[in-house]
Amino acid sequence: KAAYQEQIQEWYQTYGANYTRMANVLNSIDCEDFIRYFLFEDDQKMLMVKDVGYMSLPLISHMKDRLLKEIDIIKQESENLALRLFNKTHSSLFVGDAFATDFFNRYQHAPIFYAMQKMIERQMYRDEFVAFLRRYDIFDGKVEIADKTVKKSDYTVKSYSNAVYDAFFVPGAKQEVLGEQIVKLFADQEQWKYLNLLPDNEVLTSQSEVIKRLVDDEHLSLSPEFVMAILSGVFSQKFLLVGGYLRNFGTAKNKIIRHFYLVPQKMMCQAPLVDEFFLLRDMIYETNIRKRPFDLMAYVGTRSYATHDATCDAQMAEVLKTLLRGELYLQEDEQGRVILPKRKESVLADRLYHILDVHAKKPVSLEQLTKEVNADGGRKYVRATISQTLKKDKRFINNGRKGFYALQEWQLPFIGTNRTILKQVLELSDHPMTGAEVMAVLSQYPYNGHLRKSDLSVVASMAKDQFVKFGFGLYGLKGKEYDLSRLVSS
Repeated sequence: KAAYQEQIQEWYQTYGANYTRMANVLNSIDCEDFIRYFLFEDDQKMLMVKDVGYMSLPLISHMKDRLLKEIDIIKQESENLALRLFNKTHSSLFVGDAFATDFFNRYQHAPIFYAMQKMIERQMYRDEFVAFLRRYDIFDGKVEIADKTVKKSDYTVKSYSNAVYDAFFVPGAKQEVLGEQIVKLFADQEQWKYLNLLPDNEVLTSQSEVIKRLVDDEHLSLSPEFVMAILSGVFSQKFLLVGGYLRNFGTAKNKIIRHFYLVPQKMMCQAPLVDEFFLLRDMIYETNIRKRPFDLMAYVGTRSYATHDATCDAQMAEVLKTLLRGELYLQEDEQGRVILPKRKESVLADRLYHILDVHAKKPVSLEQLTKEVNADGGRKYVRATISQTLKKDKRFINNGRKGFYALQEWQLPFIGTNRTILKQVLELSDHPMTGAEVMAVLSQYPYNGHLRKSDLSVVASMAKDQFVKFGFGLYGLKGKEYDLSRLVSS
């Protein structure tokens, strides 16, 4: 294995100017760590398929895939090492190339999704899709498109394509899988028989059962969102992918749809769906809609794109309702009408609530909340406004003086103001505690990492109506009886 590692290292160091950065990594102090963590026995099989030069691009991507899978293990051993390696070893290819390699090694045939992914490349010049790739780190940090990458190396666009397909497809595999024939190939596969079950009257999300089943049945290591992107590329006449990208709405502001939606084309009734959603969302943000609950069906009927066909208008209303539910977390009443917030503040409070909810019982700083709520698009808020909203709404709780917020419903122990936290800890003890003992209790809860022993001393000194300092660095609660004879004897 040592000889194999030397071969890998020599190849990385000598191959092409396009991989100077990779050579620098292997020449750095991290070289041994990289080899130790990211070289596997079956990687030798990769080298033996084709000559070293021909396999270079896929192999680099294969290494990136290994990196992404192993990063959690490395974090347990060295947080700093993980960060350095993660930042330095990005490749210039799709993560899907690495997936295709792993799939080929496991099942000895080419994955259909890899061919479909190549179709998606044709859409890379669209701003929305490039932003989608950037978000999911499918390209390297510079978001370089494939043809720009090959111009930096000895490859031409054609040889790049040939090298990739020769590397990943079984001998004799035809590139006819590209183009329109991919649809036939897709439909003819027995394991894809449920493709016909994809609904044409329902908006699909990453949580939809049919998408989850598709990923599981095909042994895919791709995200559900990326699978949805592939489906929208292959079946562009049937589906439209909405979300996950920046979109200029004719103003200086960028509009963002944070989640992903696979929308059947027939449900859109030729309407400008994205523009219509942004218009409706802005109306809600500015509370210009006076009727509550809000009848989306009636609203669609007044728009210029309305077909005056009840079925078509109802489908368009359902699409908009799904986006409002997913992006603004709005619910419906028994008649299917959208329930709108009564006050502007409740719009912001609901957004803050769901941002915190996503963080799964981990308090978030005011700075981070401001950043995330303004990233949603729509009205921009300053920190002062967000802080006031959080303090007024009983669903939120402020953790200490450092501006970290959590949800009351989480019922996290030892959370609140510094005074409240100290009081909660001392209430659990039958004897006075030192600052070190208090910190030992709090150290089990990472969200209290901002507290110091000096903070406890200040709190105890300022709140003499609640705390008692016994000397020797001991703290207790005023009015609570302690066995002081133990302290004297000790």
